[in-house]
Amino acid sequence: MIVPADGAEGVLLKAAGGGTGTFELGAGAQRSADEASPLPVLEGRLYFLCTAKAPTSVSGTFFLTVSRLSRREPARCHVAWRRRRAVCMSVPDLSMQFNPVPYACQLNEKLRYLPFCSDFGPYNLSATHFVYKALAKLLTHPSTASTTIVFYSSHDATDVTNSVYILGAFLVLFFGATPEQALQPFAGLVGQTVPFRDATWVPSTFDLSLRDCWAGLKRAVATGLYTPATFDFEEYLYYDEPANGDLHQVVAGKFIAFKGPKSRAVGSVDPGCHSMAPCMYLQVFRAMNVSAVVQLNSPEYRAADFTDEGITHYDLSFKDCSTPSDGIVDR
Repeated sequence: MIVPADGAEGVLLKAAGGGTGTFELGAGAQRSADEASPLPVLEGRLYFLCTAKAPTSVSGTFFLTVSRLSRREPARCHVAWRRRRAVCMSVPDLSMQFNPVPYACQLNEKLRYLPFCSDFGPYNLSATHFVYKALAKLLTHPSTASTTIVFYSSHDATDVTNSVYILGAFLVLFFGATPEQALQPFAGLVGQTVPFRDATWVPSTFDLSLRDCWAGLKRAVATGLYTPATFDFEEYLYYDEPANGDLHQVVAGKFIAFKGPKSRAVGSVDPGCHSMAPCMYLQVFRAMNVSAVVQLNSPEYRAADFTDEGITHYDLSFKDCSTPSDGIVDR
C-alpha cells in the first residue's frame, strides 16, 4: 500500500497485507550502486550494491545475492536445503536472535536462472517468491529491526537487470507497488540494465522490460494465478526438476506446461538433456486430472502412449523457435 508522506518529499510504503511500520522508497537519484555509496531501495533499510567481489563484512548488515561473483567463491548460505525426492529450501530462520556479526546468504544453484541460449532471465517464480519471503522477514522480524540489508550483484548488465527485477518484484509483492513505483529507486541505473529476450541465439525481435515483468507479476496476483500466501514452493521446485517432469501448473486445475517427452527416457547430468518417456507422466497426470495433451514440438513420441491411457492427444506442432500458423492459433 502506498502511503502519502505528509510533509515529506519521499514516498512512504506500508506492507500491502497489513503489518506495522512504514518505509521510505528510494528516490532514484543515484546513477551508481558502488561500495562507497550503495543505492537505497528503502531508505535506511534496504540497499543495492554492484561489486566485483563479495562485499566486506560489516557488523549489523545482512548481505544477500542471487549470483556468484566468482566460480571459486564458495557459496555462503544460511538457507537449509536437502535432497530427498525434491530439493527443499526454506527462507532464513529468523526466530533466533541475531548476533552482532555479518550475516550472508547466497542462493543455491537451484534458484539461479539457467539459460537455454542467449536468454539470461528473469528469475522464475520460485526465486522471486524466495527473495520476497526472505526480505519480508528481514524487514519485519523484531530481531532484525535495526539490521541493514544489502542486496548485491556483479557489474555485469544481466546480473544488474536480474537483481533490479527481483528487488522490484519484492516491492510489488510486499507493498503492492505499481511497476512505475518499483522502478523509482533504480531510475538512475536504467542505462545499466538490458531488456529480457527470448531463448534463442538470433537477434531478439521482441523484448520484455522490467516494467513488463512487474506488471505481469502484479496481474498474476490480482487474478489469482499466483497467491504468495498459499504458493507451494517445494512442489514448484520438485516439478521444475527435469528428472521430475519439468512441468508447472500455469493455471491451477486447468493448464499445465511440461517438457515434451521422448519415446524413451534420456538421462543426463546436464539438466537440459534430460527427457522423460510418456509413461513416466501418467501417474502425475492422473493425480492432476489431466484429460488432454497438446503437442507443440516436433513428434518424438507416439500419440498412442497417451490415448491408450484415456488421455486425448492433439497435434499442434510447429517449427521450434518459430511462431505458430494462424490455423494452429485458431485451433
